[in-house]
Amino acid sequence: MKEDMENKLVENIVNIVGAGLKKFGLAKKEIDGLAASLAEDMAEKLKIVTLDDLDVVQQMLMKNRKKTVALEKRVKELETLVASLSKEEAKG
Repeated sequence: MKEDMENKLVENIVNIVGAGLKKFGLAKKEIDGLAASLAEDMAEKLKIVTLDDLDVVQQMLMKNRKKTVALEKRVKELETLVASLSKEEAKG
């Protein structure tokens, strides 16, 4: 009889702990969701960019830098051409 009561007590404790853990698991998911939502809101308010956004901007900058270098090279070539044509025109 005493063993039955002890077994029942242990079974009740296990059930209570199990129910508490289930509730804790649900609460943890809700807390994680709220924390993520708050973090996103704060990031938006602080104008913090994501790494993906930063990568896109860096790629755009690199592409524009290459274009700028190419244009600077072309301008120098044209300046050289204009200078040589001016010299030929002055001679002739």
